[in-house]
Amino acid sequence: MKFLVIFCFVFSSSFSQDYVPLDTLDQSHRTENKELFLAKLKTFGNKFNGKYSFSVNNELEKNLEDFKTFFSKSIDRGEYVYNTPFNKKINEIYTEIYQKNTVVPQDFQILVSRNISLNAYCFVNGTMVVNMGTINYLENEDQLAAILCHEMAHKLLNHSENKIVELAIEKHSKESKRENRNLKRQKFNQQKTAFSVLKEKLFNNSKKNKKHEYEADSVGFLLLRNTKYNATELLKALDLSLVYDTIKPANLDIGIYKELFDIPDQPFDEKWLQQEDFSKYDYVFEEKISRDSISSHPEIVQRIEKLKKDYVELKNHSRDTLNIARNNDYDTLRATAKTEQVPNLFYLKKYGFSIYLCLYRIQQNYMVEYHKYWLGKAFDEIYRARKAYMANKYLDRVDPENQSESYQQFINLMWNLRVGEIKKIAEFYLKDRS
Repeated sequence: MKFLVIFCFVFSSSFSQDYVPLDTLDQSHRTENKELFLAKLKTFGNKFNGKYSFSVNNELEKNLEDFKTFFSKSIDRGEYVYNTPFNKKINEIYTEIYQKNTVVPQDFQILVSRNISLNAYCFVNGTMVVNMGTINYLENEDQLAAILCHEMAHKLLNHSENKIVELAIEKHSKESKRENRNLKRQKFNQQKTAFSVLKEKLFNNSKKNKKHEYEADSVGFLLLRNTKYNATELLKALDLSLVYDTIKPANLDIGIYKELFDIPDQPFDEKWLQQEDFSKYDYVFEEKISRDSISSHPEIVQRIEKLKKDYVELKNHSRDTLNIARNNDYDTLRATAKTEQVPNLFYLKKYGFSIYLCLYRIQQNYMVEYHKYWLGKAFDEIYRARKAYMANKYLDRVDPENQSESYQQFINLMWNLRVGEIKKIAEFYLKDRS
C-alpha cells in the first residue's frame, strides 16, 4: 500500500464518540525505523567477519540477508504503529529499566506490532517487538515492565546470537554432511529416517531453549527488581502469558448468525449452517513429534516454581488479582488496545478472523455498532476476494484437528455463502455508516 491514512473514516454518530483512530500518518516513521533496523543488523553482522570458517560465515550472511528482507517487508506492510500512546508507554518503561540497570543498552529499537496476542520478542540486532495484544491482556504497567525485562535478558545473554551461530556450524559440520549423504543413499524409508533425525534435533534444541527461558526469567527478575516496578508481578505476567500467548477463537452461539445475517433483502438460510461430516476423519499418524518435547517455553508453572525457589522474596508469594493497584493511564491504554483488535486484524488482512471477532464482540454486547461497522468492512473485503478467486488468502479452510467446533462452524458458513449473499451482508452493514 502507498502512503495512506488507515482509519480516517467518517463514523456514524452512534459510535464515533467511542473510538479515536490511531495516528497512522506513518510513512516517515516507517522509513526511519526501517533504516535504523538495517543499520543495527549491519553492525551486528560485521561481528562475524572472518570469525568462523568460510562456509559458516556464508551461512550466517545468507541467514541475516533473508531476515533483513523478511523484516523489511513487515515494516513496509505497515505491521507496526508509531507515535501512539502504546509507543509512549513502552518507551517510558524502557527508560526506567535502562536508567536503573547500567547493563541494559540505551539503543534498543522497540517496535509495537498490531498483532493481538500477548507476546514480545527480541532479535539478534537489538530490535524488540511488543505486540499490542500484550497491553490488552496484561493487567498493569508492572507486568508489562516484567515482559520487557525478560526479553532484554535474552539479548544480554546473547541467546539468539548463540543459537544462529550454533545452527550454522551444525549445518556445515562433518556429521550433518554425512547424515545427508547417508540419507540420499538410502533406498527406502527416507522420509521416516529424516523425520527421526529432525525430531532428535528439535528435542536437543528444545532443552537448550528451556534453559534459556529459565536464565532469562532470572536475569529479567533482577533487572525488574532494580526499578520502581513491583518485581513480584513477573509471576502474574508469566501466568497470563500462558493463557494468552496464542489466541484461540472463543465459542460463538449459532443464534448470533441468525440474528445478524437475517437481513431485510436476504432472509437467513439454514443451509448456510450445513457442515461436512468429519466424524470418520483419521487423526492417527504413524509418528508424531510430542508438543512438549519441542516446546520453546517450558511449562509456565515450572518457571514460576523455579523463580520462587531461587528468590526468597518470591518464595511465599501468593497473589489476589482483585487487590492489584489500579493505574488509570494503563487501564485506558488496555481499553484502547481491546478496541483496536478488530481494526488491527483488518489492517493485517485477516478478514475472516476479523469477522469472527466482530461476531463475538456483538454477542458480548460490546460496542455493538462499532463492530457492526467493521463487520461490514470485512465482509466487503471477503466479497472482493471471492470475486477474484482469492478468498483462500483471507479465509481459513476447515481443519478439524486444529480448530474448535465453533470456529469450524464459522468457516463452513463463510464458504457456504454465495458471492451475492456476501455482498448483500456487506452492503447492509456499511449502509449509512460511511
